[in-house]
Amino acid sequence: MARLIHGAILNGLHFSKRDLFLGLASAMLHDSGYILARDEAGPGGRYTLVHIDRSIDFLKRYFFLNGYSSNDVDACEAILKCTGLNVKIPQIEFLSRENEIMGKMLGTADLLGQMADRTYLEKLPFLYREFKQAGMEGIGTELDFLDSTSGFHKVVMERLAHDLGGVDGYMRHHFHARWDIDENLYIAAIESSMRFLKTILKNHRDDLHDYLKRGNLMAKLRKRYPE
Repeated sequence: MARLIHGAILNGLHFSKRDLFLGLASAMLHDSGYILARDEAGPGGRYTLVHIDRSIDFLKRYFFLNGYSSNDVDACEAILKCTGLNVKIPQIEFLSRENEIMGKMLGTADLLGQMADRTYLEKLPFLYREFKQAGMEGIGTELDFLDSTSGFHKVVMERLAHDLGGVDGYMRHHFHARWDIDENLYIAAIESSMRFLKTILKNHRDDLHDYLKRGNLMAKLRKRYPE
């Protein structure tokens, strides 16, 4: 999120200190809906379908307890709603143009951060099991889920370009100014992962986990979800 904001400012956009604070506060709290209450147990992944509403509730409680205004809460709520993949952005009631841009940047940062993670592919088997626990229907087997990832990738790229206003392009400004690299490294990482996933799905369907080696996550998967 901070990199997108930096790139946006380099591109000529202007934000007040309040805009910046609310945008970054929303970023830090955007997945708080996965946090369990003291009397709860089990994986937070079961809140996948409702985590945005829970994140908004968490933010509201935190802001009101710490003296922030209802206007601040409304601004952050609009920003957080942009992280919902199925949310129609034009239906969100933004408080200002700057508030809308912050929302689109957080929605973009959320997707880029997940999919450009160098262990994104290794995390997909975990995500599949969390979705099953959350009661999501129609995802089939793990292989079905992995096969569908290329389709999800297309949906994400279209959402970045259209619904979220193409603000991912600000990353190129950030990387050029910060590292003299004229490329969006997040998109490059995502495309690399998708190419590798396509290769192992084509050639190694029976032993796919053997090719997901980063972070020793497959060993952790077997420990957390013993067959």
